[in-house]
Amino acid sequence: MEIIKKTLNLLTPLERKHVGMLMGMIVVMAFLDVVGVASILPFMAVLTNHELVQTNPLLDTAFTASSHIGIHTTEQFLLALGLLVFILLVVSLAFKALTTYVQTRFAYMCEYNICKRLLEGYLCQP
Repeated sequence: MEIIKKTLNLLTPLERKHVGMLMGMIVVMAFLDVVGVASILPFMAVLTNHELVQTNPLLDTAFTASSHIGIHTTEQFLLALGLLVFILLVVSLAFKALTTYVQTRFAYMCEYNICKRLLEGYLCQP
């Protein structure tokens, strides 16, 4: 705990705020990863057993609701479900890439700012 306090003392107040936002992004990224991976197995189960669309209450409700957008057969529903899982995985990976970029940029900017303040301190000495 002492190390965390010392590390936070090296940061400016704006950088501490950025740490909080970065932690929030990391939590959202982890949640999207879990949802993305967890969506694959139910989709595979529906692909192997088409009757799950009618027997599972959640899928049956989604199938009934999808008739409003023009999906009337089980095959069309499976295609739409596959596209939904694919889009979910792509969004998850895109957010992961964004979070990694923000994390790397934050680390380099902190390194730059600490080095700059240290050099200014050395140069201001007699």
